[in-house]
Amino acid sequence: MAKRALRKLFRRPRIRRKALPGAPPEQVSVEDVQPCSLEVFQFNQGSCTRFHPETVEEVKPLLGEGKTVWVNVDGLGDLPVIRQLAKLFGIHPLAVEDIVNVHQRSKIDAYEGLLYIVARMVRPSGPFLTEQVSLCLGDGFLVTFLEDPGDVFDSVRSQLKQRGSFLRKHPTADVLAYRLIDASVDSYYPLLEALGDRLDGLEEQLTGSPARDFIAEVHHLRAEMLLARRAIWPHREMVNSMLRDANPLVSDTTRTFLRDVYDHTVHLIDHVETYRELCSDVRDQYMTAVSNRLNEIMKVLTVISTIFLPLSFIASLYGMNFNTEKSGWNMPELSWRFGYPFVLGVMSVIAAGMLWKFFRMGWLTTSDGSVEGGEQNGS
Repeated sequence: MAKRALRKLFRRPRIRRKALPGAPPEQVSVEDVQPCSLEVFQFNQGSCTRFHPETVEEVKPLLGEGKTVWVNVDGLGDLPVIRQLAKLFGIHPLAVEDIVNVHQRSKIDAYEGLLYIVARMVRPSGPFLTEQVSLCLGDGFLVTFLEDPGDVFDSVRSQLKQRGSFLRKHPTADVLAYRLIDASVDSYYPLLEALGDRLDGLEEQLTGSPARDFIAEVHHLRAEMLLARRAIWPHREMVNSMLRDANPLVSDTTRTFLRDVYDHTVHLIDHVETYRELCSDVRDQYMTAVSNRLNEIMKVLTVISTIFLPLSFIASLYGMNFNTEKSGWNMPELSWRFGYPFVLGVMSVIAAGMLWKFFRMGWLTTSDGSVEGGEQNGS
C-alpha cells in the first residue's frame, strides 16, 4: 500500500522522445504538451526592456544591438519554435535533443560558441517535483527552456528591472546564467526546511504514541529525501565543471560568484545526508520501540502461561475420574470432606507464590518501574 502511494505521489507526466533508437538528433519530436511562450529581456547597465514576442522572427532585431538578450521559453510543445530558436542562436542538435528530453540530470556541455547547461529547480507549487531548466549560454545572449509556466526566477526579473542592481552592474550573459543557476539551487532550501519540520514531528511522536501510519510517513520522507539527493548532487558536479574548465563564455568574475553556488550545493547535500541519517535513526528507534513493546506483551503472556501450567496439571490430574470404590489408591481425597477446598487452596498458594517470585525477579514491572499492564501514556 505504501509503495503504491509513493508511486502515485511522485508520478509525473514526461515529454518523451518519439524517435526510434539510433535515429539522428534532427528526428527528435515532442508530445502535445504546453505550447511555447516567449519572454525576452534586453538589458545593459542603463536600461532593461521586456518583450513578449509572438514569433521567433520578432527576436532577431534584438540581437546585435550591444545589449545582453535573455530569451525565456515556457513550454516545450512547439518543436518548430524550438528549432527556429536553435537555428537563430546556433544551438547544437544534441543540445536540442537534451532540451526536449527533460529527464536529464544537471550537467554542462561545451559546443562551438555555446555552453549548454542543465539545472533542476523545485517547482514553486504543488508536491515535491523538480523541473528541468535548460540554459544555452552564448556571446551576449542566454536562452532558457522550461517545461511549464511558473519558475523561481522572479527575483532575477526584479533585479533586471532595478537600476543599479547586481545584474545591471554586471550586464553579461554569463552573470545572468549564474543568477539563474543560483536561484535553481536555492529553491531546494524551503524544501529541505519542510522535510526537516516533518522529521522533527516524527521524532516528537516517538516520545508519545506514534500514529498508525508512522512507518509509512517515514518511508515517504525517506523517498522524498532520496529524490532531493538525486536532484542536488549533480548540481555540484555541474558547478564544479564550470569552475574547473576554462571557457571564454564564462569570465573569471562569474567563476568567483559560482564558488558561492558550489558552497550552497555542498551545504544542501550535507543537509540531505544528515536528514537521511536522522530518518533512518527514527525508523530504527520506532522498530526498537515496537520490538520492546512486543517483548513486554510476550513476557506477560509467558507469566500467565507459567502460572496456569501447574494449575492446569492439578485440574487435569483430578479430572481422571478413577473409581474410588474399586481401590483405596484411586484418589481417596475425592471422598474427603475438605478435598475440594484443599485443592483450591493449594492452587491459590502456588499461583500466589509464583506471582511473588516473578515480581521479585522484575518480570511484572516495566523499564520505568510501573507495574506491567498499568495505564500507559497515550494509550
